[in-house]
Amino acid sequence: MSLLDSLKNLISKNAGEAVNQLSHSAKAKLTSAVEDAKKNVEKAMATRTKTFKFDKIPTTVEELKALPGGDMKDPFASVAMTVLALNMYYTDKEAGIAAFDYVMGPGELANLQIQGIDSSIQQNGPYVPISYFEGAKPENNYTPSKPYTIKVYEFATSKDIYDQGYYRLFVKSGGGDSERPVRLRHKPSTDEWFANEFSSLYLGIKKAQKDDEWA
Repeated sequence: MSLLDSLKNLISKNAGEAVNQLSHSAKAKLTSAVEDAKKNVEKAMATRTKTFKFDKIPTTVEELKALPGGDMKDPFASVAMTVLALNMYYTDKEAGIAAFDYVMGPGELANLQIQGIDSSIQQNGPYVPISYFEGAKPENNYTPSKPYTIKVYEFATSKDIYDQGYYRLFVKSGGGDSERPVRLRHKPSTDEWFANEFSSLYLGIKKAQKDDEWA
C-alpha cells in the first residue's frame, strides 16, 4: 500500500469513528470535509517522478545540448536542463546566459531575471543551484552526491494549464521547505518543452552550516 493510500485510509478510519457520534447534518458536513482532506492529500503527493544523473555539470551550451534529454523533448528533462543552466550561470555568467537562451527556446533571459539571479548570488553565495542536486543540504555545506542527481516531480496540479500549452513541474532544494515550480511552454511544431518561468529556482535557501552563526 502506498503512503498516499495509507494517509487516505487513516483519514477515512478516524473520520468514520467520529461520524457515528454526530447528527445527520453534522455527519454530512464532516463527510464533505473528509473528502476535501483526501483530495488535498492527493494534491500534496507527487504523481510521477523522474530522476536524471550527470557525471559532471556542463560548461558550455554544446555540452548541455549533448546530454540525454538535452533535445528538450521530454518536459521532465527540460526542467533538469534548466537547473543545469542555473549552475552554469553561477560559475560562468556568459555560458549560463547562452544555456538559458537554449533552454528557453524562442524566449530569452530578461534583464529582470538576470538581476534576480545576480541578487540571489550576492545574498546566498554559490549554494542555490547546487542545492537541487541530491545529497546537497545545509548540514554538509551543500555538497552534492556523485553523480549529480536531479529529481523532477509531477503533482496533481501540474497539468492545470496543460490545455493552454504549459506544464508545471517541480524540483526540491535541499535548503528549501517545499518543491519549487518550473513552468514549461510547449512548442507544437517541434514537440519541444522550453523553460517559461523559473524564478522560484533562485529564491533564497537555508544557510550552509559553516555560514550559519546559529548552527
